[in-house]
Amino acid sequence: MVLQPLLGPVAAVIAMQLSYTLGSRSPLHSREAARFMEGLYEARGTPTPALERYAVEAGFEPDGEWGAVLIGGAGEVAPVKLRTIAWRVRVGLQAEYRTVRFMEEAGLTTLLVQRGEAGMDLMDAVRKSFQDARELSAVVSECGSLGELPLVLQLARRRVGEPGLHQAPVADLAGVVEGLPGPGLVAMARRLLAPLMSDGGPALRETLEVYLRHSGNTREACGELFIHRNTLTYRLRKIEEMLRLDLGDGEVRATCLLALKIVAGGS
Repeated sequence: MVLQPLLGPVAAVIAMQLSYTLGSRSPLHSREAARFMEGLYEARGTPTPALERYAVEAGFEPDGEWGAVLIGGAGEVAPVKLRTIAWRVRVGLQAEYRTVRFMEEAGLTTLLVQRGEAGMDLMDAVRKSFQDARELSAVVSECGSLGELPLVLQLARRRVGEPGLHQAPVADLAGVVEGLPGPGLVAMARRLLAPLMSDGGPALRETLEVYLRHSGNTREACGELFIHRNTLTYRLRKIEEMLRLDLGDGEVRATCLLALKIVAGGS
């Protein structure tokens, strides 16, 4: 009875290591699967023929529906704990989905699934294995096309870090920006924000970004910037003069926020 509390964790680690050894010789953890997922993280917009070929070689149906699960740490987490939980989730998903592949990198495991059992909810399937790991972070997302999958993975990756299990939103502003094509749009956004690149500009640019991100809430913006409300008012007036815009206009605020995201993504 004294050894029983010790055998549970030890058995889990042994099983995890056995899984990795066997997985290196199976499609679950293959060179093809890793190449496909690396290509997804590098891709933007319409998938290339090469990416579609990688999907087939990894055992997926390019025209099928996709499920993604990203598992990482929510702070300081022992690598063995992270790998154990990721392994447990993979085993659970294999019981519910006919195609499961994963890629592991430092502090993050990415799993892709297809062809689940009828009526199976991916969030519920992950919850069965993740319910006792609150110090970790898991993000679940789904989409209906290979073209959307790279953006979905990037969105989910931005959400990793919040403790517990979460469903990723369908879209966010950064994802919309990443999907926008054309260097012309980047040039236009940079030209709009160019006056804020001069002396004193970085502080004003940060002020604008924080103010817009908090939807114009002056109290929250001042709290994040550690400035007095009068200082915020002065800076916003200065920004309006330099950009020749009215930040009281909702469309102008949306345009500026989008321009900031485009410039950040294009730099």
